[in-house]
Amino acid sequence: MSSKLAAVWGVLAVPLLLMLSAGGALAADLLRYTVRFDPFEVELTLPSGAKEKRELPRQATYFLHRANNRWPIPDGPAGRQVRCEVRWIGLPADWRLVTSFGIDRRVERFETTLGRLRKAVFAAGDFRIARSKRGMVLVTRGSWKLSDAEFLILMDRIAEPHTALWRDRGVGGHRVFLLPSSKNWGGEGRTKGLVVEGSPDTFEQAAFARLLSHELFHEWNPRRLHSADDETLYWFTEGFTDYYAVASVWRSGLWSFEQVLEYSNEVARLYYTSPMRNLTPDRMVALRQSNTEANELPYRQGFLLAAHWNGNGSGKSLDLAMRNLMKDNGEPLSNSRITRALRSIGIEKAEEEVQQFVVEGRTISLRPNLWGACAAETRKEFARFDMGFDVKESEKSKIIHGVKQDSNAWRAGVRDGQKWTPRDVVWGDASYLAGIDIEDEQGKRRIQYYPASATTFSVPQYKANTARCDPWTLTPVSAPR
Repeated sequence: MSSKLAAVWGVLAVPLLLMLSAGGALAADLLRYTVRFDPFEVELTLPSGAKEKRELPRQATYFLHRANNRWPIPDGPAGRQVRCEVRWIGLPADWRLVTSFGIDRRVERFETTLGRLRKAVFAAGDFRIARSKRGMVLVTRGSWKLSDAEFLILMDRIAEPHTALWRDRGVGGHRVFLLPSSKNWGGEGRTKGLVVEGSPDTFEQAAFARLLSHELFHEWNPRRLHSADDETLYWFTEGFTDYYAVASVWRSGLWSFEQVLEYSNEVARLYYTSPMRNLTPDRMVALRQSNTEANELPYRQGFLLAAHWNGNGSGKSLDLAMRNLMKDNGEPLSNSRITRALRSIGIEKAEEEVQQFVVEGRTISLRPNLWGACAAETRKEFARFDMGFDVKESEKSKIIHGVKQDSNAWRAGVRDGQKWTPRDVVWGDASYLAGIDIEDEQGKRRIQYYPASATTFSVPQYKANTARCDPWTLTPVSAPR
């Protein structure tokens, strides 16, 4: 080696070795996991040799774990690269093993980031595994109203509008973990997949399609848009995702225009009657874990704003803004990046409206002709859902607290100090006749009343001008002959 080359190597060697020893891009830390079946536990061995062990719960015939809930994972920034080795010891031979990183591998080796490791899924047991024509993977167990083959067709129909919008590599290999559960239907996007669970007895294809569409859209928004760990952006990451979940099942033909309008009208009713509609993002974040209305606010804000901006004579103009966000993703997602993408499709007041309707929390003012020639806007008065007493405190103690004397609850006979049990309440629906059981010195009885506020709110609602509407042009479609 020449003296000149040696001098250059001397300059580079120290920082290079520091990168290697510190777990930089050239040498990601190796995390070794050993998962033992009996007793069921996971042991992590860190690069330093230190070990951490945790017991894991499992069912008789299966388990499914979200890594951030159960697994030992080192602290560190979400973007930090790590190498992983996972050894599964003692699993029954007939159990299928499916994780975010592989299928039926008793020894897994992969590279990922700490953020994606935390969002990983590890599952094994009496699962059935099938692959759709588009390459999505169904992982399920138990009996459903649809066959596995029908679920695969449904998954592909839902995925097609998403990949058509983004025009990228799609979601081949994406795992859809479909689990029977006694819980209410819910879903969550995870690394290279998503988890959807609910009762087979309450399965409804239309609702399931929207839920699956929502969770699938998260693969792009926010993951492929350079996700920022910022809850104040939920108006976009959750609200826009909710809008596109509905738009996609409409585009796929799984929802009718009537269903789309019904959903949109309900979102508008819930937003404009909500006592939390004017929260700033910081206040929303502070309250969302303890207040359902605060938690739902960004979903409703984003849905309405997406509909508000997806106009200009087309039902797909917002698609271009989303693709521009994908191209311009050199920095973490932010309001400034979002407004820049909106301006790129001619939304001149994008920055002003984001500032007003999101940052300052002012009430959203929707543009006219939201659904083009397909629906006409009307204004309708709605009462706010109001049980007439402090529900949160009353649920904790099972004793009525904070009854309002000008409420329908008071007029029906609800009083502080009564024992109570909700029997027939549609939470959030002020138009549904609620029934609760109360008990006091006069005995136990059931009372009914409308859980509605005394004041009403003017809400934009939309009535269809046509039975069928083109989701891309927002123009009526003639019925086929």
